[in-house]
Amino acid sequence: MNIIYEDSYVGDNNAVSHILSSLPSNEHLEWVELKTKEEPYGININYNLEVEQKITKKQ
Repeated sequence: MNIIYEDSYVGDNNAVSHILSSLPSNEHLEWVELKTKEEPYGININYNLEVEQKITKKQ
């Protein structure tokens, strides 16, 4: 993760967006939930990592 976001906070939408885009497999992000009602604040991230398989029959 980039050091420039080290002091970022959950309410900083721009920083959160950039952090999410720099995560591994970010193209599989399904949803993000910000936990901001009580401390400790956090972010829940859900990935969809289902793998599609093509099955071909031998003839």
